[in-house]
Amino acid sequence: MSATSSRIGPLDTYRFLTVTLALLSHGLLEFNVSAVTDPSWWLVVRSVTRSATPGLLLLFGVMAEVVHYRRYRDLGPAMYPRLYRRMRQCYTTFVVLSALVAVTRPESVGFVLRSFGFLTLEGYTVIFALYFLLLGALVFVLPLRHRFGFGGLAVLVAAVWTISALVLARLPLANDTFKALADITIGRGGAWGPSAFHSLTLLVAGMAFGNVLYTSERRLDARVLAGVFLALAVALVGLEMTHTGVRGFFEGITDLSKYRAHNSPIYYAYGILGAALTIPVAYALDEVLRGRARAAAHALGSVTFSYFVIGNVLLILCPPYAVRSGWEAMLLVGGYLVVSAALTLAWRRFTVRQRQRRTSSGS
Repeated sequence: MSATSSRIGPLDTYRFLTVTLALLSHGLLEFNVSAVTDPSWWLVVRSVTRSATPGLLLLFGVMAEVVHYRRYRDLGPAMYPRLYRRMRQCYTTFVVLSALVAVTRPESVGFVLRSFGFLTLEGYTVIFALYFLLLGALVFVLPLRHRFGFGGLAVLVAAVWTISALVLARLPLANDTFKALADITIGRGGAWGPSAFHSLTLLVAGMAFGNVLYTSERRLDARVLAGVFLALAVALVGLEMTHTGVRGFFEGITDLSKYRAHNSPIYYAYGILGAALTIPVAYALDEVLRGRARAAAHALGSVTFSYFVIGNVLLILCPPYAVRSGWEAMLLVGGYLVVSAALTLAWRRFTVRQRQRRTSSGS
């Protein structure tokens, strides 16, 4: 096995695991699994799945380092059109999914129109709005990374939290009209998190992890910054647990109105620790899986955008249904994940064949 494949295989498995965890989180909520689950067990399950959103954002950072920075290093600003195309894809996906929500749920046409300006948010669509905003931020982050290395990115993160404490915290909360927009951009709507501004922390953490784990470069400043992120995350979570108790801490993590809605550093620290646990699991799983199972995990990991879109579309189109037993919950949620994966693999095969046909017809 080559050095490149030995890195890309675990990366695809990590991508597959992260998106599957996010879809699992959505499925558990959609089918009201909490109604048939012991509260203590539900707290455990939700404590795990609540790491899904920051996990997706940290994964975005990993891919920013592994894919986007490599292109910037080779092409400079000439690679920006690729970013802009990806931004259009994320924005279009956000609007289309918002329209699907309006069609299948009791939402108005105004809901869709407001979504054009991020004036309304729906749980299954928010991540695509965040991706859109963070892709735009890469226009500034990539040159910073190129010129000043990870030291420059460390200064960026310090600036984010300094501005958050000294400037944003003193701003009044946005009114009802602009609450969603304020939440998704700078975290001043008071009702939703994470914001794109604070998520620059996860973007930078992901870039540091990506450089250390999934590139041959493995810069010293990236290793130092990744270690600092992990140390700070452990310290913040540990200190918070001494204040709230272990159960109180996890109750705060699962309560969207606490750490997450207020863009607390605790929420981002928890996301970093979640990724720090998921990544070695992905390496181990990549070693354990064999044959078709491993190929399927790699294939799904290579098309995680499609995987996440298809999984969310299925939930949006699914009629409201509350499970009545634990067994039914496992079968329904498990079936949902299997169908999402199968449809994604079918879509991947279709797109590969289409590219092959265009290549053969052009040659």
